[in-house]
Amino acid sequence: MATYQLIRETPWIKEWNTPWGAYLDSKLRWLGVEPSADAFLAAWKAGNAPEKFDLEEAFAFYPYELEEDIEYILNYVAAEDEGRARRMRARLFTPESHLTAEQQRFLTGLGEHLETTASPMRLVGDNKWFAAFANDAGFHIDSRIDSPFHAPTDEELDLHIAASLSLAYRRILQTVKVNKWLLDPRPGERAFPGL
Repeated sequence: MATYQLIRETPWIKEWNTPWGAYLDSKLRWLGVEPSADAFLAAWKAGNAPEKFDLEEAFAFYPYELEEDIEYILNYVAAEDEGRARRMRARLFTPESHLTAEQQRFLTGLGEHLETTASPMRLVGDNKWFAAFANDAGFHIDSRIDSPFHAPTDEELDLHIAASLSLAYRRILQTVKVNKWLLDPRPGERAFPGL
C-alpha cells in the first residue's frame, strides 16, 4: 500500500507527500472548509505569491453551485491578473468534469491511507435510508436499506434536497438520487433478501 504523509496544511489546502511526490489537495473538494467568497478574497488579498498559488489550487474545487461567489472571486482576480483568472475558470470542477488520472491515483491512495490509519469521519447527514460521512478522501455512505422495496423514491430525495441547509449533504442526496446503487450493501454486508 502507498504511504501518505501530511506535510503542510493551510485553511484551504492540504499538501501530502505521496510515493509519487508532493500533492496539493483542495479542502473544497470534500467541503472540508466552508466555502465563502469573502473569506477566500480576504486570504487572496493578504497572500504572497506562494499563498496565492495554494488558493488557485484550492479554487479548482470551489462549489460550482455558488455561481455568484465564483464570479465575484474571478472578477477580483481578473482585475489583478486576467490570465490567472482565465486559468482558474478553466480549471473549475463542474458536474461535467472528470478527475484526471493523477487525481484518481491520489484519491485511491489517500482513501487506502485513511482507512488503514482509521482516520475519523464526520457526520454530514442522516436519514432513514443512509448516514453520510466525510473525510479527506471524500464521502462515505452507510446504507440502512435491507430491501430494494425500501429504497427512497426520487420524490422523497427531492424533498430532502430542497430542505437541506448543508451543501455537502445536498450533494450526497443528489448523487444518491442519480446512483441508487450506492445504497446497496457492501460486499460481506447483508444482501437484499430474496435476490
